[in-house]
Amino acid sequence: LIPEFVSVVFTPKWIPAIPVFYFYSIRMLGSNVTTLHISVLNGLGHVKTSLRILLWWTLVDWVLAVTLCLGFGFQGVAMAYAISVIPISFWLLFILKRQVKLQLYQVLYQPLMISGLAAILVWFVKSYSQPSWLSITILSLTGVVVYFVLLLFAEGGSLLREIRTFLATLVREKVPEISNLHPR
Repeated sequence: LIPEFVSVVFTPKWIPAIPVFYFYSIRMLGSNVTTLHISVLNGLGHVKTSLRILLWWTLVDWVLAVTLCLGFGFQGVAMAYAISVIPISFWLLFILKRQVKLQLYQVLYQPLMISGLAAILVWFVKSYSQPSWLSITILSLTGVVVYFVLLLFAEGGSLLREIRTFLATLVREKVPEISNLHPR
């Protein structure tokens, strides 16, 4: 809904920033994978490996950003960030598969498929509406509702149990004071 949002909220001069938003969105999707997996590597005691991966990632970011800025201007940095996260994500998955059993279907592929289906529905429906605050709001809410309905359908009772457990924990538990966390 970014093109619609830009047309309603901003002026047409912001249209060139739309691809940059998409590139940074790719980076954020990849970062959801890499952040968790770097933490797992660190937790397993493979800090040197995760540091090596992060150093390579930084180097690839810099080289790609400088290179792509020369050809694509301000969009080059965003392109570099989107491109660099892809091989790093696969590298991390490869390293982790040798260490632990990864069940990627439920934690990665299924949510991606569900959000993809919700996005396709919103993309299809938006072609029949004119950009306005009302249409953006309705389409956003439609996407969220469709996502949660599909997630409920896919996860079934386990999702409801987790939600109930989470809410019960919030109601039952008091957050400890900082001074109570460490004995003196």
